[in-house]
Amino acid sequence: MKLSILLSAATSALLIAGSAQAFEKSTSERADEIMERMDVNQDGVIDQADRDAKQAERFAKIDTDGDGYLTQDELAAARQARHEARAERRENRRGRMIEKLDQDGDGVLSEEEFNARPDRGEAGERGHRRGKRGKRGKGGHGKLLKDADTNGDGAVDRAELEAALEAHQAKRAAHRSGS
Repeated sequence: MKLSILLSAATSALLIAGSAQAFEKSTSERADEIMERMDVNQDGVIDQADRDAKQAERFAKIDTDGDGYLTQDELAAARQARHEARAERRENRRGRMIEKLDQDGDGVLSEEEFNARPDRGEAGERGHRRGKRGKRGKGGHGKLLKDADTNGDGAVDRAELEAALEAHQAKRAAHRSGS
């Protein structure tokens, strides 16, 4: 019985491993990551040219024979590669979670260590992201970027991105505190 409870707790811990890390990064660090990933032409703004370039990159990556057409085999291979990359990222997050929370260094998490993780509120309340792994809600980065374009020019510069990230972070903090 104790073993099944421990296995259940460990499995749950592994599933939510990445949620605490999202809160550890500063707005500036998150903006850096987004700009690096999405500002393809490195002109300091994320605009339609960047979106078009990213789409062309994705197509070229999937079109392994370079003939300008995607076959079922190429699409299946791309899907498999995405699944493998996702599994590797999850495994890395699990390892980092164990390293971070394993206070006694025994390589496993006790119930006490598991319950002390940063995504919990008072007395082990469930973190607000629980049950939403892998989902981006309504819009994900697309909505964030659309909302960030405050001057309506179809591009998001660094200042707009940081302001949007700060507003998003404040909204999440208010939600977590029940305000």
